[in-house]
Amino acid sequence: NNKSKFVTDYAASSPIEDLAEVFAHYVTKDLPTANSTDIKDIKVLSLQNNSEFVNLRTTIRAKLGL
Repeated sequence: NNKSKFVTDYAASSPIEDLAEVFAHYVTKDLPTANSTDIKDIKVLSLQNNSEFVNLRTTIRAKLGL
C-alpha cells in the first residue's frame, strides 16, 4: 500500500523523488505524530534527527509564514 509508504503518489516514482517529496512535506506540513508506524511518517520524522534539516525547516517555514 503506497499510501502508508510515500507522502505523495509522485514520491513512489523514484528514490530521488521520494527524498524530494519527503523534504517538501517536512518543511511545509505539520510533523506527524511521533508514534506513527507509517513508513512515510517515519521518513519525515527521521529528518528531525539532523540539526541542519531542523534549522532549514525553521528558516524556510518562517520565510513562508508557516
